[in-house]
This record gives sequence, structure tokens and C-alpha cells, in this order.
Amino acid sequence: MLCIPGTDHEPLNGLGGCQENALLALSTVRQLAQAAGMTAAVADETLDGQVYRDALTISTGLHEGTRTIQLPSQLRRDGEVYYSAATVLKSLTEIVPDAYLTPLPRLGMQVSGLNVDFGLATASEAQRFLDDLSFPLVTTLLPEVFEGTAECPDEKTCEFVLPTVASPATAQLSRRVQTGLPAGEVVMLVMPEPKDGGGYYVATAPVQAGGWAELRVREQPQQFVTDTAAVLAKPENLGHALLVRMTNTPLNDLASGIIQPQLD
Repeated sequence: MLCIPGTDHEPLNGLGGCQENALLALSTVRQLAQAAGMTAAVADETLDGQVYRDALTISTGLHEGTRTIQLPSQLRRDGEVYYSAATVLKSLTEIVPDAYLTPLPRLGMQVSGLNVDFGLATASEAQRFLDDLSFPLVTTLLPEVFEGTAECPDEKTCEFVLPTVASPATAQLSRRVQTGLPAGEVVMLVMPEPKDGGGYYVATAPVQAGGWAELRVREQPQQFVTDTAAVLAKPENLGHALLVRMTNTPLNDLASGIIQPQLD
């Protein structure tokens, strides 16, 4: 996890700043791309008059035709360039079907049978990393919700509206559940929040010895469900929750990782 003030990762005519989110070094991205049978190239790119340093292009012709992904860099430090982990992983899983997150303590990604370590030094760093991944993962889990709804007040003005996603930073309660999974696996809780105008609350937690996981929540789940339709943000779904196995589940089929926990 990196937060570097005043870096040059913005467009050349933009402002520097301090961004704290899950980042992957270019060397790690190259390993992931290679494992997926893809190539990764870096170059400065100009778009609409703005220069973006160290723009990353990932391309492949091995999976369902040629595909190209272009990503901006987030920061440069000590000669290494970093990119948004959430964007990299989501982009890869849209192309490569056999991609998984691997369990703690060596959190990483398995692509086409090859393991790539994310290089996270501490448990707290891994937890922040997983929290940052929760948004792209829940959009993968509920694509019909996060495709966006167009609001067009007139024929010339349209705005796409996406549901909000609240994080554990807003939580003051905890819920202990029996997952039945081995220690080191990671689970994700997803709850609709109809009271917030169609938003969601998402939290992640590692599985401890004995299969227990302690999840931070804003309000206690009343019922764990196994159908994604039961967590659509509707008043009748208030109190419903999904529990999803994040690790060792295909990232392009997270619904297959939904589990029904035993409550403490």
C-alpha cells in the first residue's frame, strides 16, 4: 500500500497529490500479463492535449481474438511505476477465464496455473488491498446493477448513475460467521442499503483458524442468502447479505463462490 505526496503520476499539466489505494508494481503487472499469455508495454501517451506518463498497454491475441487494455500510471517511486490493482485485475479477468486470488499470507493471483505474488508485507497491508478490490469485485458479482442507468433530463443531457458502495471505514459493528473454509481464505460480505438510495455495503475479512471470519458491518445482517437477486437494492431486501469466497474462486464467476455460513 503506497501513499506518496507530490508524485508525477498525474498528467504533466495536472496536480500532484497523495493517493492511497491498492497498487501493483509494473514488474508484477508484467508477470501477470506473461502468465496470461499477454504482452505489457509502457510509453508516454498524449490524449486531448494531456500527456500521461508511463501509460500501460496490455494486449493479447490468444484469448478470443486480439484485445488491448490501456491503463494510466498512478505513481513512480524509486524507479518503479505503479498501477491501480483493481483496474489491472478487473481488466485481466475480463479476458482470462482461469484467474483466481490466492489465500493469505501470500496474497496473489493465479493466472493460467501460474502464481504471481503481490508482495504485500503485512496482514494489515493485505487487508487494505482486499478492501480496495471489493468495489470492482462487487461490480463483477452484480453486473446488472453496475452497468449504469442513464438519466436524461433532456435529449442533449445524459448522465450515467451508478450505485454507491460503502466501505468498512463506515462500520462500527462486527459479525462473526462460520465459513467452513480453511484459514487464509478471504470472504466478502455484500449487503444492499435501500435506505441510501440504492447503494451497497461491502466488507472483506480473512478466515481464521477453525473457519471463523469476523466482518465489520454498519448494521447486522438479518439473513444470508445465496441468490444475487435477493440483494438487489430494494426495500424488501433490506437485511439480506451475500457471503462470497473471494479466494480460489474464478474472478469472472464470483457467484460460484457464494456460501451459506453458519451463524455464531
